[in-house]
Amino acid sequence: SKNSSNTIRNQQIFTTFVSEIKIIIMKRLFFMFLFLGTITMNSLAQEEKPIKYETKNFSLPDKMPLYPGGDGALRAFLSLNLHYPEKAQAFGVEGRSLMKFCVSSDGSIKDISAVDCKITNYNRTEFNKLPLSKQESLKKECAKAFAKEAARVIRLMPKWEPAELNGKKMNVYYSLPFTFKLR
Repeated sequence: SKNSSNTIRNQQIFTTFVSEIKIIIMKRLFFMFLFLGTITMNSLAQEEKPIKYETKNFSLPDKMPLYPGGDGALRAFLSLNLHYPEKAQAFGVEGRSLMKFCVSSDGSIKDISAVDCKITNYNRTEFNKLPLSKQESLKKECAKAFAKEAARVIRLMPKWEPAELNGKKMNVYYSLPFTFKLR
């Protein structure tokens, strides 16, 4: 009787402990998915889409980095400063560059890199006039031009409000997609 009541008590404690662990894991998973979720931004059409956040040491900050004035101000900045590469425009080339950069603990931007550059559409009539080898080199040239333009605009950005963990400012890597679409 005493043994069975101890066993029942131990099972209750264990069940409570497991439930609390599950809640903690679910909360962490929720915040991780929220943290790694993406906000894509169509910089020309100014469509609101998610922005992807990630940290180098995988510690979730209490406060994520923030462009001065928020996401709306970021979209406005991109819209004013992003220029369509001339050669891409001339050949009707559209594309997307996923850029990654670090928002430093002082709010400055560093470590800018192109994670992915894709051509999403092009003027087939103009391209078909070119030899196949020239078509491929032109696509690569345009993809690089999209990445270079995105990097140029990122370098123009003012200091951000840095991320914080337990009140301490920290470096956080930030991914931002740039969509180049002709209207």
